[in-house]
Amino acid sequence: MKPTIFRRFIIRYTLISLISLLFLALLALSALYYSEVISERAYLTARTRVTADLIEAVALGEASLQEMNRQLRSVSISDNLNIYLMQSLPSANAKAASDDSISQNNADLTDSRHRMHGSGGSPGRGMHESFQTSLWMARDLETWFDEQQLSEFWQEAVTPVIVSIRQPLFQFPLMVGVQKTSAGLLFIYRDPTASDQSIRQQMPLVSGALLLAFLLIGLISSVVMSRMYRSMLRPLKDISLAADRIISGDYSHRLEAYQETELQLISESVNRMLSKLDKLEASRLDFTAQLAHELRTPLTILRMSVQGVQDGVIGEEEQDEFFDVTLQEIDRLEMLTQNLIDLASAEGGDFPIEPEMTDITKLIQSVVTEIRPLCLNHQQHLNLQIDEKMTGFLDSKRIRQVLLNLLSNSIKFAGDKRQIDLKAGLSGGTLRVTVRDNGPGIAEQERQKLFDKYQKWGKRAGAGLGLAIAKEIIEAHGGRITVLSDGTSFTQFDFYIPA
Repeated sequence: MKPTIFRRFIIRYTLISLISLLFLALLALSALYYSEVISERAYLTARTRVTADLIEAVALGEASLQEMNRQLRSVSISDNLNIYLMQSLPSANAKAASDDSISQNNADLTDSRHRMHGSGGSPGRGMHESFQTSLWMARDLETWFDEQQLSEFWQEAVTPVIVSIRQPLFQFPLMVGVQKTSAGLLFIYRDPTASDQSIRQQMPLVSGALLLAFLLIGLISSVVMSRMYRSMLRPLKDISLAADRIISGDYSHRLEAYQETELQLISESVNRMLSKLDKLEASRLDFTAQLAHELRTPLTILRMSVQGVQDGVIGEEEQDEFFDVTLQEIDRLEMLTQNLIDLASAEGGDFPIEPEMTDITKLIQSVVTEIRPLCLNHQQHLNLQIDEKMTGFLDSKRIRQVLLNLLSNSIKFAGDKRQIDLKAGLSGGTLRVTVRDNGPGIAEQERQKLFDKYQKWGKRAGAGLGLAIAKEIIEAHGGRITVLSDGTSFTQFDFYIPA
């Protein structure tokens, strides 16, 4: 079973929707991840600043060691923080380089603690012992930071600095808050698993919201797209119905007007095709009837002539006249048959011509000599204006056929006692021939379809093949043919061919 367009559309739409929704989910999770990172940085910055201020307050005697220890212990437990005060660089060289400043800081700190606690005990030892329980953190810090980084912290970290430590892929980054104090370098961080755990705690809610949103969006969009696509397929069904009617010979059906521009273009194209087929079918039927009449008349004359001779009704003295009539009707049948053959060749797209070097002047003069007796019968004046010694590369028999057709039409439709002008000239390698009469003319509506096959003009027209074949002959030569008329006083045919 072949897949339908609708099924293909739904499958592709579903795949695209799933990929899009997955991409949106990744964006949502990334936003959650980075919002957590930003939140963690902001928290560590604030906590580092507050803790540094608390250490400075102890150093200045504005707070006690017990208060500091209580607050740090409370924060460490509640927020899962690791707090460490590095009182000197681990490197001896770095320590020597900053020995003076550290000694002065320790002296100031000791003095302040003596002032706060009196002479009993050592406040410096108390400050030092407050962070001795976190000596394991010193090893981690020495692993994360080299001596150069620690030296830079000692010199530049006067305000909180947040440093990210590289972690394995898909793991929350480890961020460390660093600030220099008078008692040493303060380091604050917490295990990234706490942030990972926070994200994991939010994941069910976020995932549920995303899943619900995706389901709603998918459902709504599927329904909308399904309805929309089915409405888009409706014109195809209408076209299929129109095609079935065309097959059955009914060209009266027309597609409705659609709101969408693309569908409206299809509708208009199909309707134009149906109108053209309807007119063509009417013309074909009329042509068939006319062709039957054209064939029956000469056949009837031939039959009567032969039957008359056979029955002895026509005497010997009358037989020559009847033979002349018979030959004329045979020529008429031969011409009609040739027209049908030419029309079949034109419809096949391979109209045969045999061009050769031709004396165009002599060709036109011979056509005029042939057609002039017919003009005299209608008391018409044929005016000839042609250039002398015109030669060109063309099919003389076919061009003669075109000239005879145009002149015959002018003689037939212009009316008695009219003037017919035939002009021909060769300029720039192009032959232009004009046939003009001062007859009643042709209406614009009829001029538009004058060269269509099966079309005829006037009650005395033949099968309607002459002008259609003339157009094919001219175009086979690489030229064109036109008609001009005001519909009341003249008709003019012009054809141009490269010669």
